[in-house]
Amino acid sequence: MGVLRNWTDGVKRRLTRPTPSSRGQGRKQKSLQYEDPSGVFVSTRTLPHTPPASMHTIQSASSAETSDSTSGGSWNSTGTRGYHRHSPLIVKDPEASTEVADEAEALGLVMARSRRLPTTWYYSSNHVMVNMERTKRTVAPLTRMRELDEIARVHAETMVAESRLYHMDPSDLSDALNRPATRRLGCNVNKGISIDDIHLGMMATLSNRNNIIDRRYTHMGMATARDDRGVLYLCQIFRG
Repeated sequence: MGVLRNWTDGVKRRLTRPTPSSRGQGRKQKSLQYEDPSGVFVSTRTLPHTPPASMHTIQSASSAETSDSTSGGSWNSTGTRGYHRHSPLIVKDPEASTEVADEAEALGLVMARSRRLPTTWYYSSNHVMVNMERTKRTVAPLTRMRELDEIARVHAETMVAESRLYHMDPSDLSDALNRPATRRLGCNVNKGISIDDIHLGMMATLSNRNNIIDRRYTHMGMATARDDRGVLYLCQIFRG
């Protein structure tokens, strides 16, 4: 128990200063981070103690703070530098009945279990890549959800058919998911020649990366579709 307490105290201290990954990306990488503040949008219902009755009354915000002035049903960009400023250490599953009593201790237990997660040593899995990005930043990994995979698959195939990248309509997404307890939804889309190529492009773009490492998500779905020229389209959907 003493080891866990020391670990969680260390987590609290580390989260008060910039992460090594953000300090060591180099000049070229940094120049890419802020060129595209749009392109990834998040729909939030982050009212901790007053869960709304329906996903159709979505409030959008560009940070963890909700905004009463924005209209429901729209995506808002995640491409802001202070996007994670007010994020909790960890959040519970939206459908779980128990609350997180001690965030640091809960995160410590999750991160200890995350050491058994698979890596991409011999194959490329975007879900695994996302969780590797999260765990190396001491962010809880995401659980893959089949429903989100299926929604992402349909959208990836639609993007291929229309030969364009675009985000799902948030009302269509919430209708397709049909889980009223959902507090937060996010969507990333990109295309490239391979999963690795797409992932590197996403991590080099602030808006995409903000969704990937957002502590307020608990689940993820993803899918790809390839066009007749061999270009791979990827859709990621995040839920919290």
